[in-house]
Amino acid sequence: MNDSEVDIGFSNDRMIDVEAKVEGHRVYITFMYGDPVVEYRENVWERLMRMSMNRSGVWLIMGDFNEITNNGEKKGGRRRSDTSFLPFKNMLSCCGMIDFPFV
Repeated sequence: MNDSEVDIGFSNDRMIDVEAKVEGHRVYITFMYGDPVVEYRENVWERLMRMSMNRSGVWLIMGDFNEITNNGEKKGGRRRSDTSFLPFKNMLSCCGMIDFPFV
């Protein structure tokens, strides 16, 4: 069995952030649930951007952001203005995140 360490760096009602060391490699994993209240989502984005400033290496974020990057990602309802997606898209960019599509 290889040596590994896991430390919870931060947790609240929206995320659990873990730093793991596996076979000498540092890996960050964040499990998250974006705020369902639109007005509070930017608090979550701000937390993620602050976290990203102190990280290098592998960082996996999984969960539900409760947000989308464009109208093509939603079904039904009113179209949203393109500017409404900017805070989320800015956070993704600032954190260097890429989306792994799934079906």
